[in-house]
Amino acid sequence: MTANGRRRYITGKLALMLTCIMLSGWCGAQLCTGSLGDPVVNITFGSGPNPGGPLAAATTNYTYTSNGCPQDGSYTVANSSGGCYANTWHTLTQDHTGDANGYYMLINASFQPGIFYLDTVRNLCGSTTYQFAAWIINLLKPNTSVCGATGIMPNITFSIEKLNGSVIQSYSTGDIAPTDSAQWNHYGFYFTTQPNLSEVVIRMVNNAPGGCGNDLAMDDITFRSCGPMVNISIAGNGSTRIKSCVGDAGQNVLLNSSISAGYDNPAYQWQQSIDTGKTWQDIANETNQTLNLVFNNTLAPGSYLYRLTIAEAQNIGSPGCRVVSNVDTVVLGLVPRLVITNNSPQCAGNNVVISATGGALYSWAGPGNFTSSKDSLVIANASASNAGKYYVTAISPQGCSAKDSAIVTVNTVAVHVNKDTTICQGSTAQLTASGGQTYTWSPSSSLSSSNISNPLAAPDDNTNYIVIVGEAGCFDTAMVTVNVIKKLGIYSNSPVCVGNKIILAARNGKFYSWTGPGGFTATGDTAKIIQASFVNAGEYYVKDTSDKLCFNGDSLIVAVPNPAADAGKDTSVCVGESVQLNGSGNGTYNWQPATGLSSPNIPNPLASPAVTTTYVLTIAQNGCTAIGSVTITVFNTLQASNNGPLCAGGNLVLQAIGGNVYKWLGPAGFTAAGATVNIANVTIANAGEYVVTDTTEKVCAGITLSDVVIHDALASAGNDTTVCEGAHIELNGSGNGSFLWQPSAGLSATDISNPLLSAEQTTQYILTVTDSGCNKTDTLEVVVDHPAVVNAGPDKTIIQGQSVVLDGSISDTGVSFYWSPSLYMDNPLSLTPVVHPPSDITYTLNTASVNVCGSASDSVFVKVYDKVVIPNVFSPNGDGINDVWQIEALAAYTDADVAIFNRWGQPVFHSTGYARPWDGTYNGKPLPVATYYYVIHLTANMPVLGGWVAILR
Repeated sequence: MTANGRRRYITGKLALMLTCIMLSGWCGAQLCTGSLGDPVVNITFGSGPNPGGPLAAATTNYTYTSNGCPQDGSYTVANSSGGCYANTWHTLTQDHTGDANGYYMLINASFQPGIFYLDTVRNLCGSTTYQFAAWIINLLKPNTSVCGATGIMPNITFSIEKLNGSVIQSYSTGDIAPTDSAQWNHYGFYFTTQPNLSEVVIRMVNNAPGGCGNDLAMDDITFRSCGPMVNISIAGNGSTRIKSCVGDAGQNVLLNSSISAGYDNPAYQWQQSIDTGKTWQDIANETNQTLNLVFNNTLAPGSYLYRLTIAEAQNIGSPGCRVVSNVDTVVLGLVPRLVITNNSPQCAGNNVVISATGGALYSWAGPGNFTSSKDSLVIANASASNAGKYYVTAISPQGCSAKDSAIVTVNTVAVHVNKDTTICQGSTAQLTASGGQTYTWSPSSSLSSSNISNPLAAPDDNTNYIVIVGEAGCFDTAMVTVNVIKKLGIYSNSPVCVGNKIILAARNGKFYSWTGPGGFTATGDTAKIIQASFVNAGEYYVKDTSDKLCFNGDSLIVAVPNPAADAGKDTSVCVGESVQLNGSGNGTYNWQPATGLSSPNIPNPLASPAVTTTYVLTIAQNGCTAIGSVTITVFNTLQASNNGPLCAGGNLVLQAIGGNVYKWLGPAGFTAAGATVNIANVTIANAGEYVVTDTTEKVCAGITLSDVVIHDALASAGNDTTVCEGAHIELNGSGNGSFLWQPSAGLSATDISNPLLSAEQTTQYILTVTDSGCNKTDTLEVVVDHPAVVNAGPDKTIIQGQSVVLDGSISDTGVSFYWSPSLYMDNPLSLTPVVHPPSDITYTLNTASVNVCGSASDSVFVKVYDKVVIPNVFSPNGDGINDVWQIEALAAYTDADVAIFNRWGQPVFHSTGYARPWDGTYNGKPLPVATYYYVIHLTANMPVLGGWVAILR
């Protein structure tokens, strides 16, 4: 229901009178009070995400929409809806069964009665009662500001018809009142078929008019048989559910039934379901009122469902003709086949594993108040206290139980070994162990044997011996420590160079006494001589004075080397020459730097230094070194340079090195003095050869030359010029090098002397000529004139006999202009003349030349349509004269849009094209005598026609 639908002017209301047609002598409106059969028709609308798909085309004459708030005459299929029409509808979050994903049909009823649901039901049984019903909600909330207290209430007829359309029986819900909260209610009726009737049409029709209200949701439309009340129960149980634990012996369950009166000749058939009631199968030969079930352990555990179906004897073979009882459930469980295993016997310290199979849940009990609920037990680091009997109860998924037990044995080993002992380095110790049958000692490298109980041990260091003792497959370990008294050790940092520190050290003793060369004495584990000299070389002795050790004395030699170094006398050479170095001394040689030497590791290498260099000679002996040095002075060769080549106007720099006092001579009588000479703003005359001399004699060469090169570039961009916008001209540049035009806009190339220019705007171009890296520039200005911009305006459209104003414009003021042709024009010298051509025509706006660019023009097209004559009165009274509103000219406008409204703005007629003129009716009914208003769109570019037309009778 749309907001517009609520505001519609309701002119009338169709009242449907429902008649109960009685073929079996009964008429009423109620739901079945006995038992029902499985649905012959069961429309649940399915489930899934929002929205659901449309119903089959023949099922309803309402229009499907995916919008969660359908308009008048539309429906959708949804699992939830809310917020519709300013929240005047109830919010639904699930279908009537409580399924959050379950679909239902959401309907906004139309103004005219419509079919909600239509279907044909076949294979019915004669003389059988059926129920036709559905679950319905009135969506409109009560007391809304839009529709008042109740709005229009849904009213639905359930109808049973023959295939020829004649009604067998029907039932009306009456007005379904609004409720404060969303409430699903069950509506329907039951009827009895004639003896030979096997097919009917079921129909649900909207009785209430559309408008503000009549909005509903519908779910679970069913058509099913109705009969006596049938109840079944479990004998001796009093309920509809029983659990049966079956072992090897098996078990019986008896089902009884009670059936009310209602069938003349009833027949019975028991059914079973093993998929929670989704499907049912007849149980062969079980056609009595009781059912005796026999269960044994060959059946699969699970839930077995049973029910009794009943029908007249002649109809029992048709499942759609039966009614069914309530459901009894037998939950079959098998007594667990319990099996226990364990890895006993185990040694103390190992893990004992006990496992049970055959159940789903377990309960254990054992020694020391042990309990567990696992199927597999791990007793870590087992001891004698864990030995004994373990009991387990196993429970199946259906709650059936079985019990069993297992014995766990834990064996132990007791190990005994001798005490820890101490020996002198190089002697042995006796190890002993007892308590088992096998022995394994480690580490074995210092033992007389590793596989006996009493081996001899001769370690060099303190050692922990581990013994593994075995008894009856179990093992234990113990440890014996043998401590070793080491020989006295003595150390020094010999050899030591003169002036360095001598360090003496001893270990493995307690109290130390030192003696050595030159009367040296000291005590302690470390002795030092701060500055060594040659008198400190010799043998040093140390003694442990405690007399509590296996060994008490030792000695060592300390060496003090004495190297010497002589690098020879200083000398000098010219750049590029070599000289022999003469080193001497006792040891290995190393000259630094090594650059320029024939070898850095011989006494007399050949030296070729590039600059004055001091060579350092290092002689090493037994880690001690002596150092000497020699300096080689290198005299340079006089050299001259300049910063050329240069461009004319640049600064020339002359540079001399390698001398002391410099004198320069050059072109055009040039003279100067100094190591660096600057000549500013040079010209071609400054190019040539420059000579520099050193006026002293302290160089290896006293004169040298420097040649200076100077370049000068020429550039011409040509004469300034004026052209029209878009013109193409050739530029005429010249010069003596490479070319570069800037900017590049409009140029065919920037690196040639005469590029082509496509002129767009006034621009100053700069030509740069480069010769040998030297640049000269010149400028060229190209002035661009613009033609006048002429716009004749947009094309025009008129109806024959009308006039229109042309919208011409020119960008430049003061330009002369005229229109051509001047036919049907009031002033051809006006930019906005008025024209009234009788047919299609093109006008051109022309301008005269104002600069080098010449004249310009633009055109406008005027489309002239045939004149449309619209009558403003007609008399649709059936006399054959003026019975329709005839507009003959609309035959030329096949796409014209014609709309007619009443005095309240409500549409009463609309058409695209006017092939069938309006006959003064709305929805097939004559409209009253009145004045109506029309709006006609001829084409997209045509003016809209509007006015009034009167209906007379």
